[in-house]
Amino acid sequence: MPQGLKINSAKIMMMCWNNTKGRKVQVDKKELETVSKFVYLGGGGSDEDNKSRLGKARAAFSNLGNIWKSSQLKLETKLKIFKSNVIASLLYGCETWLKEV
Repeated sequence: MPQGLKINSAKIMMMCWNNTKGRKVQVDKKELETVSKFVYLGGGGSDEDNKSRLGKARAAFSNLGNIWKSSQLKLETKLKIFKSNVIASLLYGCETWLKEV
């Protein structure tokens, strides 16, 4: 059985700088998609990453509008839903944000 790094070609993209020759990269005989930007989980600092993260948390909050308006749920239950959905989407990947000094 082969060992080492296994790459799932369906889950990866490629971003290039100075690729003037238009080189293509293939994994498992499939050409990788080339993109000009992406959100990197380990980034946690660029304005674009922060805006994306805030947008995802805002969307999670607004998608739960019926929960917030419900009179059948206790505030305690709503807070648990808020923490598990909205806060979790805001802080996803945050353990990689801090850099060692």
